[in-house]
Amino acid sequence: MQEDARRARLIPMRILTTLIFGLLPLALAGAEESVRLSRELSEYLKRPEAQVRIADGALLICKQAHPELDLAAERKALAALGAELKTALAGAAKIPQQAEALAKYLYEQQNFGLPEKDDAAAFLLTDVIRNKRGNCLGLSVLCLALAEESGVPLKLYGVPISSRTSESGHTIVRFDDAATRRNFDPVEKGAEHPNDYYVKEFKLSADDLRSGYVLGNASKRDVLALLLVNLGGAYIDDGKAAKAVPVLEAALSLRANSAAAHSNLAGAKLSLGDTAAAEKEYAAALRIDAKFFPARIGMADIALSKGETSATRLVEELVAQEPENVQARTLQAALLIQRNDLKGAIKVLNDLSAAPTADVTVWNNLGKCYAQNGDAALAEDSYRRALVYDDKNADAHCGLGRALLAEGKKTDAAAELDAAIKLDPTNATAKAARAEIGSIAKAPENPNDAKPAEQKALEYPKGTTVVPFRIEANRIFVTVRLNDAVDADAILDTGTEITLLNSARVKLNGLRASHSEELIGDMVGRVAVDMVTLDSIKIGDTVVRTQPVGRAEQGAGTKFERIDFVLGMDVLSKMRFTIDFNQSKLILWPANSKLPAPAATISRVQVALIRPPSASPIRAYISATLNGKNAATFLVDTGADAPMFVAFKKPSELGFAAAAQAGTLRIVDGAAKQELPYYQTAFATMEIGKAVFKEVGGRVIDASGVNSPVARGNLAFLNVIGTPFLKTLQAVTIDVPGHTAAFDRVKIDP
Repeated sequence: MQEDARRARLIPMRILTTLIFGLLPLALAGAEESVRLSRELSEYLKRPEAQVRIADGALLICKQAHPELDLAAERKALAALGAELKTALAGAAKIPQQAEALAKYLYEQQNFGLPEKDDAAAFLLTDVIRNKRGNCLGLSVLCLALAEESGVPLKLYGVPISSRTSESGHTIVRFDDAATRRNFDPVEKGAEHPNDYYVKEFKLSADDLRSGYVLGNASKRDVLALLLVNLGGAYIDDGKAAKAVPVLEAALSLRANSAAAHSNLAGAKLSLGDTAAAEKEYAAALRIDAKFFPARIGMADIALSKGETSATRLVEELVAQEPENVQARTLQAALLIQRNDLKGAIKVLNDLSAAPTADVTVWNNLGKCYAQNGDAALAEDSYRRALVYDDKNADAHCGLGRALLAEGKKTDAAAELDAAIKLDPTNATAKAARAEIGSIAKAPENPNDAKPAEQKALEYPKGTTVVPFRIEANRIFVTVRLNDAVDADAILDTGTEITLLNSARVKLNGLRASHSEELIGDMVGRVAVDMVTLDSIKIGDTVVRTQPVGRAEQGAGTKFERIDFVLGMDVLSKMRFTIDFNQSKLILWPANSKLPAPAATISRVQVALIRPPSASPIRAYISATLNGKNAATFLVDTGADAPMFVAFKKPSELGFAAAAQAGTLRIVDGAAKQELPYYQTAFATMEIGKAVFKEVGGRVIDASGVNSPVARGNLAFLNVIGTPFLKTLQAVTIDVPGHTAAFDRVKIDP
């Protein structure tokens, strides 16, 4: 994380809530506790560079965030680590040896790693030390502070790699004694990458590098400014804008030309109801960097909320610059709503809902649009999707309650509205709707008031297993118990054939490898595994015994670093299972049972599973047709981040709308290497059986220049239907033993 990454995270929540649900009343904003910078921190930040120590400044910033901290105890703990590092550095006279010693101490002796959640605890020094976890900024500050505490004259500097786009930047440290320079990436266990690597990875331009700040050796005051900018962002994230203001003002006292600090301060001012001050700060950010995307988003947001004619131009420029950006597209939807183009707004939001960055507010906004369009059933469905992401979101409970009320389900509506009011006692909309219902007896007024999902639960045949799941970044997670000893957080992945155990995160004793294999994944590349046998995998009440799985040691810096377990089709193909997105439940059906009929409001299409040549029989392939004329075989892959289609003709010839290139895919065509462009677009229609889905967001790979039959055959396996589309349905059932799949969705009036 670096200075503008926090703002990039903040924008979706604030803009999505503001644009469609309205700004908080000023009286509520004014009720926040007034907070000042501590006197000790304020005085410390006035020191010149030569009198600043990152360790001392970082600890005072931690004290600002956690007033209860015992600084003497924290300094003692830091000093102890510094003394240990001094011992580890003994004999390391040159930079390569110093870097090696630092990496060994941090990652092997102390076992520092990456955080489970990217919040303030991931970068505040005392939290990083206590949790042994930190993000790029937190681990960089740790390195710098320990270098100071060790007393060894290490020439170590913080190196910001900030981004002016919506993408998150990065922070590393660098050894630099004028004769030798060695980059040390703390989130990759001290890996060394040249500057050119970061220029390419973070798409840095000559303008980004011109000032010397990005990829330069930062001053100690600049490093403390990074901490303050991120702390201010964390406060805004937590709804504590008043606490953010003095922290961000302090950041600007250290680095006045920080576009990110001005932009975050604008966000805080806007949250407090001071639009004029917010505009002033956004303008200051844009004077520093006219292309700074978060500030441009903020200015467009304000222009839109004020009904200014410039809003259209500003939003169009943002969408043109970053067509897939959630914040920009949300502003586009809000602009369409202002023009009373609800259908256009719904299309934009539907596209957003399929993006990996979709969150609770995307679905809340979609529910709001459906409700305004008079479609209570789809509004209900959208709000239920929102609650999958955040079951404590008051707006989602309120919207769901109002949708249920519109459908005449008063008992259920009252329960949702009560939940909204409990979460947010100031929610006037929820209070008004609840008052409209009046008192509700505990028993339903009539049988039709009971939730369809609850009625279905009564129909489960004996032996059915029902377990909850959650969705994060379009991945489905369930809890499994391994060898009746350890619980693991498992990704349910219908695209992988072999179940995978990450032994860096899940410790199981007594596993003996039978042989080694190399697994190949489209997104993760090659992964070496040892094949071991688990005595049991327990999913709820269902137990799979004596199951071979791949075991890999995938720690910090790998693509599996935050994954315990991948539950693949070698396990799932043994049974019929339903992924109920409406209720966030995985249902494992007993053998020889029948799939219960759908509710009256749900339509179901059932299709046969097919097996392409050379394909594994345990994977779920179906036939589907895109744009009415492009029939192909698709893998139902819950591990895929977007529906994808490989076009062996120019996409325009196959009916796909023109779109900006989103990236390239490298392949080998015969003996020659090729880079195939792919595009983020929308499938006008996708037909599965008799069901027709419209405007499905996805990717198209242009493989029109591929000639090798082998290469074409391999590419065809990239046709996938992933979770971003699947979660827009009520439920998906895969039955490999029965060779069928079923897709349930809310009935759509003709």
